[in-house]
Amino acid sequence: MTVDLDLVARSPLADWQLHADGVAARERPLLGQLSVRTPRDLRRLVLGAEGSHASQRRQVEQVLRLGPDEWLVLTPTADLGSRTTTLREFGVVTDVSGQRTAVELTGPRARDVLARGCAIDLDPSVAPVGTCVSTLLAQTGVIVLVEPEAILLLVRSSFASYLARWLEDASTDLD
Repeated sequence: MTVDLDLVARSPLADWQLHADGVAARERPLLGQLSVRTPRDLRRLVLGAEGSHASQRRQVEQVLRLGPDEWLVLTPTADLGSRTTTLREFGVVTDVSGQRTAVELTGPRARDVLARGCAIDLDPSVAPVGTCVSTLLAQTGVIVLVEPEAILLLVRSSFASYLARWLEDASTDLD
């Protein structure tokens, strides 16, 4: 007996967006994510640069340092196969693309919204572009990545709708 399965990738926050006074949010759906375990500096190996921040970017690819030997490479899904092959030269690579989704916050009040549920100080003087931290936001584990024009939240797919509703609530009545 043959079962024909047509599997289609579906983002957990399909069609969700937030527009409030001073803040907007949307999902960056189906972002390729590769977990790499290596004691070597993956930023230098992949991007050719060392940096003081936990995140480094080259064009559409980012390398995030999550721990002493744990890295997360964000890449377009079309490049997952070739990047996996290339990164295996440096360590153990696992495709974790389906594990998390990405929520992008923009606007002058984005940091104020996050301050309502996050203990990490995200003031630009403390958390400049390139900052990457794992923390709790509204009792949900997230990776916070400060980008030049946005703040990216990587959240487990199973918690994405909860976080979206929390962001909607936290965006109301900003002082």
